[in-house]
Parts: sequence; structure tokens; C-alpha cells
Amino acid sequence: MLEFRLALRNLWRHKRRTILTGVVVAFGVLLFSAFDSLLLGFEEDSLRNLVQYESGEVSVHARGHWEKREELLLDRTIPGAQQLAGRLRRLEGVRGVTPQLVFNAAVNTGAEESPVKAIGTDPASDETVLNLRQAVKAGRYLRAGENEALLGRELAKLMDLKVGDTFTLVLRTQRTTFEALDLEVVGLLGSSSPAVNQGVYLPLDVAQEATGLPGAATQVLVRGEHGFHRLGGLPARLREETQHIGDLEVKTWVDWSGDYLAHAQADRQNMKVILGIVGVIAALGVVNSVLLAGMERSREIGTLKALGMTERQITRLFMLEGMGIGLFGGLLGVILSLGAVAYLTLVGIDYSQLTTEYDFGMAVEGLMRGVWNWPSIFGAWVFGAAFSFLVSYWPSRRSARLDPAVVLRG
Repeated sequence: MLEFRLALRNLWRHKRRTILTGVVVAFGVLLFSAFDSLLLGFEEDSLRNLVQYESGEVSVHARGHWEKREELLLDRTIPGAQQLAGRLRRLEGVRGVTPQLVFNAAVNTGAEESPVKAIGTDPASDETVLNLRQAVKAGRYLRAGENEALLGRELAKLMDLKVGDTFTLVLRTQRTTFEALDLEVVGLLGSSSPAVNQGVYLPLDVAQEATGLPGAATQVLVRGEHGFHRLGGLPARLREETQHIGDLEVKTWVDWSGDYLAHAQADRQNMKVILGIVGVIAALGVVNSVLLAGMERSREIGTLKALGMTERQITRLFMLEGMGIGLFGGLLGVILSLGAVAYLTLVGIDYSQLTTEYDFGMAVEGLMRGVWNWPSIFGAWVFGAAFSFLVSYWPSRRSARLDPAVVLRG
């Protein structure tokens, strides 16, 4: 194809301009790939931490509790939670089940008091669903039947408590009477989940006795065999099993993650704005390059038209040059992106100094890592070439309309 050969020759003839304009396109591809990697990694880490530390993959609640779960009330609980957990463990595709009792409380040290979310957890079964045991950074894990607690590191720092100290947990029972429970700090929790770092955990049986709810739980968390992204028919099997037991409802991690996904969607919109600005800059660079090429080669264009080349062919010639710039810049951007994304996935960005001052609205803390998204990286290359081809139309059309008699005479 004549236009294709001429476009390659012209790009090679003006190497400096081709390289400079290609670098602008490469910067856009690099920025897109890095932002996309970080955003997907941020979202994936947030969801994984939510599942591993708070929600489980699937959860069972007393009907009506879910809508008011943020209030941490004890008016709708699951009686006989351990018996229910035992039945659910026998279902196909279930890897682990653990009951929890979650309620409002306050940590009182005598000198100061702070409201907290208290979680009664079963030390015998919670590690089959959650990663709390691995989050212990000092001391040891809970023992059933003992008046002891695990504190998140941020809460412990706020209340100036350490392993071996005692404090009073002030709570309201199911009958709304106040109860004071003296607990010993046996361990400190530190994880990538801010909710864990700010919470207090105590043995489930101790929490049940203190709240006047023996054997009850506010939620039963379930873990499947194939990971939270591949639940398959597990929620349906759980619903079928629980409908014969009592007035219960089943929720998945997707139901829990509404706020997180909303934040992720907002972040995607912000990224589109940034990339739109970069795209405009890249488009101006390509348009400027093609426009200058047309102005500098006006006599050449006149000669080509005099030899019989049509305006459509000349337009296509300059648009192919624009696409060539996009292909070169996109390839350079892909190469740079591979290095940037490799760094983000292997090393990440440490923002631990920001987490006490800023709320990202996501369940992540300390280290932000990217993920590999090959379709996005190479898709940016294709988009860069196609975009460069399209934005070259106007300057190409302008050059093609030059009058050969005028430009050759001049």
C-alpha cells in the first residue's frame, strides 16, 4: 500500500518529532496503566480484607437485623447459633463456619472511656473463616471461658493499654440494663483492616453471658471452598437449609461491600477525569505534529496531487502517520508500564503515615499494591494508536485540500 510506505518513510525522516510526540502518548499509556493497576489492587485488597476480617464470604442473620446492623443492636439475634453452625458445616462446599456476637460497648480505663464495637468470637472455630489469629502482633489469642480480650492496636494506643493491663468493658444487655465486665488484655491485633485495629474482641461465651444471650449470635459467618469470587451455589444451599430452621436471611460479601464498591466506582470516575486531561494533551501533540508535517511538506503534497493522488489518499497518508506515532508511543508506554506495574505489585506504595489522618473509605491500611491487568495495558496501546489515527483527521484533511497549483508555484 503506497500510503503506508510513504507514512513509514515520513515518520523515519522526522525522527525527533516522532519520538517527542510518541513520548507524550507513552506518558498517557503509562499513567493509565499505573492508575488502573493501583485502583484494582486497592479494590481487591479492600474486599479481601473485608471478607477475611469482618464479613466472611457468606453470613446468616436473624431477619430484620441486617437493615440495622450498623446500630449494633441486640434485639434480633440467632438463638442456638452453635447448633446452626454445626448444621451448616455439613453442607456441600462449606469450608468453615463460626458464630459472632457483635454489640455496642465502651472501653473504660478509669481515666478515660471510648465507645467501641465489641465482637464476641469463638476461638475454636473462627480461624476456619477469619484471619484474626494471624493478626495477633503481641501476646496470644483468646481462650474460651476466660475474661480476657484482644484489642486493635489503634484502640490500644488510644487508651494507652498493653498486654497484661486490665480494663472495664461497659455494655448494655439485651434488656438494656448496663453491665460492667473486667477484662485482661491478652493480645494486640494489627492488620490491613482498620476495623480490626480499632475493635475489641472477647470470647463468644463470655460475651453471651455478659449480654444475657446464652447460645445466641448476631451473625454466623461461612467460608466456602473456592474463594469469595467463586461462591457458586453456596448461598442458595445456605438459604435452603436455613429456611427450615427459623426466620433467617443469608447475605454474601457483595451485600457487605456496597460502600466499598461505591468508593471504587467514585475512584474510577476520578481516574477517567485525569486520563481525559492526559488524553487531550496527547491529542494536541499528535494534531500539532501532523499539522506541522502538512505545512512543511506543502510542495510535496502538491507534487503528489499533480501525480494523481486523491485528497482521500493524502488524508489517509497523514492519518497513518498519526497512527504510527500512536503505535510507537503506545509501545513505549507498554514497556514503561510493565516496569511500573511490576514495581507496584512487588513493592507497592507505603502510605502508613497517612492512615491515621485520612479516611480512604476502604478496608486497607499501610501498603498499597497494584495488580496485573494485561487486557488494560495492551488495550491502552491499541486505544492510543486508534485515538491518534482519529484525531489526525482534521489536520490531515486540511493538508489534503491544498491547491497543487498554488503550492507548486509558491
